[in-house]
Amino acid sequence: MTPDEVTACVELADDHASSTGRRRPLLEVSGGISLETIGRYAGLGVDMISVGGLTNSAPVLDIGLDIEPS
Repeated sequence: MTPDEVTACVELADDHASSTGRRRPLLEVSGGISLETIGRYAGLGVDMISVGGLTNSAPVLDIGLDIEPS
């Protein structure tokens, strides 16, 4: 979603919560968010932002646990 689409969704969720007297659900933005674009999403009212670049760029480490019968 673009930042404008996210803003519209946050407003819709807020309006629905106010009109029903219920708590607004937790809102997360993810997918296509990068360290370069996170600033555009940070102030839109979502509760969490997931950035895959933090884990996608981590080097792979192969750890094995072999259990031998006694």
